Amino acid sequence: MSTIRILFSLLLMFLFHSQTVLAHGDGHEPIAEEQVLTIATVAIAQLVESDVGLGFGQLETSWNALPKSATRIQSKGAGYYIVGVEHEKEGRTLFVLISADGGIYDANFTGEFKGLE
Repeated sequence: MSTIRILFSLLLMFLFHSQTVLAHGDGHEPIAEEQVLTIATVAIAQLVESDVGLGFGQLETSWNALPKSATRIQSKGAGYYIVGVEHEKEGRTLFVLISADGGIYDANFTGEFKGLE
């Protein structure tokens, strides 16, 4: 079973890396808002797969089955997006901090990230 998890994690990392490379080439160009939503969905899948040490543990598998409409850009600032992914049945929204060039920086259930302007 652990081999399957490792292979799945590697596949997700490859897919995420491929999306961001194709989305912005050299890694410095801003990506489109639709791509930001896709990146947030990939982040959710990674957080369902394992506890990455963000303080809230591993997400339940039901997070992978959320409709696309559950994901939306909450706010946009200089060089970043905050994407909210709402899980109606749990009554919680996970917020993902994504850089304007597609990097995932952090995630939490408060939507507050230190150091943002």
